[in-house]
Amino acid sequence: MGRMRWIGGSLRALLAVVLVAVAGSAGVVGSAGAVGAAAPAGPLFAPKAAYKAGHYPFEVALGDFHGTGHLDIVAGNNMDNTVSLFPGNGDGTFGAPTTLPVGDEPGQLVAARFTGSGRTDLAVVAGAHPTSNVGSVEVRLGNGDGTFQPAHSYDVGASPTGLAAADLRGAGRLDLVTVNKNDNTASVLLGNGDGTFQPRHDYPVGNDPEGLALADLTGRGRIDLVVTNSHDHTVSVLLGNGDGTFQPRHNFPAGQFPRGVAVGDLRGVGHPDLVVAAAGDDAFAVLPGNGDGTFGAPTEFPLDKGSFPADVAVVDLNGDGRLDLAGGLNDANVSVLPGNGDGTFQPRQDYRISAFGARLAVGDLNGDGKPDVVAGDDSSVDVLLNIGKRPVTTALSSSANPSGYGQPVTFTATVCPVLASAGAPTGSVTFRDGATVLGSSPLQPDGSARCGLATLSTSALAVGPHDLTAEYTGDDRDLGATSDVLTQDVTRAAVVTTLDSSADPAPFGSPVTFTDTVCPAPPSTGPAAAPTGTVTFADGGTTLGTGRLAPGGGTNCSSTQISWSHLLPGTHTVTAQYSGDDDYLPGAVESRSQQIGCERTITGPAGSVVATGPSTCLVDATADAVVAEPGAALFVTRSTVGSLVSHGAAFLGVCASTVTGSVEVDGSSGFVAIGDPVDEGCAGNRIDGSVVLTDNAGGLALVDNRIGGSTVVDGTSGAGPFPHDDRARIAANTIAGSLACSGNTPPPSDDGRPDTVSGPRTGQCEKL
Repeated sequence: MGRMRWIGGSLRALLAVVLVAVAGSAGVVGSAGAVGAAAPAGPLFAPKAAYKAGHYPFEVALGDFHGTGHLDIVAGNNMDNTVSLFPGNGDGTFGAPTTLPVGDEPGQLVAARFTGSGRTDLAVVAGAHPTSNVGSVEVRLGNGDGTFQPAHSYDVGASPTGLAAADLRGAGRLDLVTVNKNDNTASVLLGNGDGTFQPRHDYPVGNDPEGLALADLTGRGRIDLVVTNSHDHTVSVLLGNGDGTFQPRHNFPAGQFPRGVAVGDLRGVGHPDLVVAAAGDDAFAVLPGNGDGTFGAPTEFPLDKGSFPADVAVVDLNGDGRLDLAGGLNDANVSVLPGNGDGTFQPRQDYRISAFGARLAVGDLNGDGKPDVVAGDDSSVDVLLNIGKRPVTTALSSSANPSGYGQPVTFTATVCPVLASAGAPTGSVTFRDGATVLGSSPLQPDGSARCGLATLSTSALAVGPHDLTAEYTGDDRDLGATSDVLTQDVTRAAVVTTLDSSADPAPFGSPVTFTDTVCPAPPSTGPAAAPTGTVTFADGGTTLGTGRLAPGGGTNCSSTQISWSHLLPGTHTVTAQYSGDDDYLPGAVESRSQQIGCERTITGPAGSVVATGPSTCLVDATADAVVAEPGAALFVTRSTVGSLVSHGAAFLGVCASTVTGSVEVDGSSGFVAIGDPVDEGCAGNRIDGSVVLTDNAGGLALVDNRIGGSTVVDGTSGAGPFPHDDRARIAANTIAGSLACSGNTPPPSDDGRPDTVSGPRTGQCEKL
């Protein structure tokens, strides 16, 4: 007779599950949680502890009759017409029994709450002897202190051999079902919710019924009825209508002389399967469910010859997340077949009990979250305490996902018992990034003291996805469990940049140094490496140069700089932009205003001007002649001068001006720019006379000018400030006279913008 119900965790106060599924000692409906690791090898149960009962206490059930939160044992003493109640101590041991008189030949028992009072009640079938022609169910309402109110008896069919309680109507009230051996029926007593029941309604089943189970076999949310028919070697399935009535039976082969029956998804496919104690075959028979209330042919899993199994349950006993089988045998053993999760089973494990014909109840008797087993036999009640380790789950979470490179992230592993029980797991958790160990952390109890928490903080994860796991290795009482993979996405970090100048304002002709510092932006506070790559500096749309970053400028920062002495006087918008690298995003454009000024600035009428060092600027000026002394920096813009002569100047710029005479420049150590609106921002000039440029060593640009006389460019060497200033550039000029070039190293270029020359072109400028 299938009669086991796994009562554990919060069920220890007698679960509300009883109100929605199967109660008492009917065939168990098994389910398994997702657990990380299998139970270790070794015995699953400690040796039995026997508690003396009456005569033939075959039937047992579990419930909290005293309101202590501890499960008690009730045993029906078939030959004494009594029930023995053993009070639980909560540690797996039990006190001396009290005896309660019941009807003749008591059989199966149900411990459930029939009134909604929160107190556990008791139902017992009477007339269970195989020769009995009568039958009844005796209901005793509990007082919550281990005592009961007077019994109310309800007629059922003859010789009831099975009893179960469930809410058949979805009304929140428990109903009772019996199977009746001598008139081949099942009796349904609908509950009124106050501990009383309506007259029975009988349903035909097969011949010689013994066991029953109540479960939703179709997924419709309605409770169905399964009955084993010993004489027919079948099970009858009666689908529930959801209103307390059942459809006509459908029979399925179930092995020889089936007795107990249980229900569970043994294959993990979401369909309930049936397991039958096939006594005549000395085997457990598994009937695979189709999910619609029909079942396939049985597959038998043999037991010892002559074991004649009476009972079977489906429950995860070893905490591996797979449903196992447990059965009481007539050879004084409880047999356990660990499940593989696919409908097959590992070799059985046998646990000795006192005598033959064991009926079983399953529940957590000591609050450790593991299912223990109680077996009834001929004179005692045997307790098998589960000494397997407690199953746990491990969950892994991240404080920030995605996270940036160098951003500290805290990973938290939460390790909890699958079923509620006292004491948080202990030990440590190892955090892994793929196969790489990031570190280990000890478990600490969480706020509920039920789960353990372990944390690991790191800012060292490289950019990209990371498959992280947390592995709990277990402790003295807990199994290990590894979390599901957590994919942590690490993105490139943002940066903050700072652009500084060595002098602002800076003197014309003198070097000014621009420094750009690149640092990780919050929340990237602990990167493994500082930014690398390059920074491009520009003056407006003109690139000044590119610098490569090197560590410096602050914690986790890098910097680079360029020095520039060729900015013309005025206001410049200097920018710097970081390129980014594998770990850091490109930076935003950082800009600053840079002032370039002269030591002396001349405006208006000026007569003859001698430009001395360090720098002289003519701005909107009129001068008869301008002479630049050696080492001076001279800048002429928007001015009119009679002639311009420079010998050994440090820098010379002539822009947007008119020279009514000639221009003669020689021996300059720095760049000479006479017009160049595109590259230098220096507008072209009108020069009425000739232009003679000789032996200038710092590069030269003669661009976009109108020259009234001849032009000579000889002996230019060196390079200007920009990459294209690697040679003298003579381009886009209109020259009324001749153009002669010689001794320039390398030869001059017109940048693809030819000059217009009225006179002959000779020497290196022959083709310009």
